[in-house]
Amino acid sequence: GTATRRTIQTNDDSHRLQLSNKFVMLDVEDHDDNNENDDVQSPIIDE
Repeated sequence: GTATRRTIQTNDDSHRLQLSNKFVMLDVEDHDDNNENDDVQSPIIDE
């Protein structure tokens, strides 16, 4: 019983780490794109 529980917990942890890593990468990419768009659009809006 204990061995099975440990295996399940380990799998959950690895899945969580993979998901969090994917979300972090997506967030970084989104922020980069947004910043680039803002930099390009801001001067045009000011003018």
